[in-house]
Order: sequence, then structure tokens, then C-alpha cells
Amino acid sequence: MSNVDKEIGLRIFNRLNISGKTQAELADYLGVTQASVSNWVNGVKIPRMDKIDKICEFLNCTRSDLLVGESQDPTFNRLFHYYFSMLSKENQEKVVDVMKAFLSTQNSK
Repeated sequence: MSNVDKEIGLRIFNRLNISGKTQAELADYLGVTQASVSNWVNGVKIPRMDKIDKICEFLNCTRSDLLVGESQDPTFNRLFHYYFSMLSKENQEKVVDVMKAFLSTQNSK
């Protein structure tokens, strides 16, 4: 379980709470088991990108809301969201993969 997985899980958990929706409702919407959603929320696993997209539809948020979160710097947030949203889905996935690789390297030091 990586820090990225935990952070994405926490963002899903927080969005569910804010929206007043349950993990069971999300599981039904996605056609997955409640155990899968629980694993995502608890940071045990990370959903595939196609599931991320459907989670975003369900929670009325963007990919970057779940994958990137918020920095303390609002200018950085606006710029990152602006440029990230302009990327194709394929390139967004590449950015996420690169960020995971950097975090993995950073955490192993």
C-alpha cells in the first residue's frame, strides 16, 4: 500500500461523505463488490482509470480531484488543474504513472 493509494482512498472517502453517498451505493453504481470499494477507500488498492472516471461521474468531480487533490498553494492548484484538464485521458494516465514512480523512488530513500 503506497502513500498515493492511501491519499486517493482518502479523497474518495471524503467525497462520499460530502455527497452523502455510501460505499455500497458506489459499488452498485460501478458494478463491483463492496469489498473492492472498501479496498480503494482504505488505500489497499487503487481503482483502474476506467473506474476512476465512473467514480468521478458518481461523485460529480474531476479526475484531478481524486488523483491530485489540493496543494496549500491556490495558484498552483489552479495552474495544475488547468493544464492537467487539457491533457488527453491517455496523457493524464501517463502523468499519474510518472507521479507514482517519483513517489515510489522518494519513499524508498
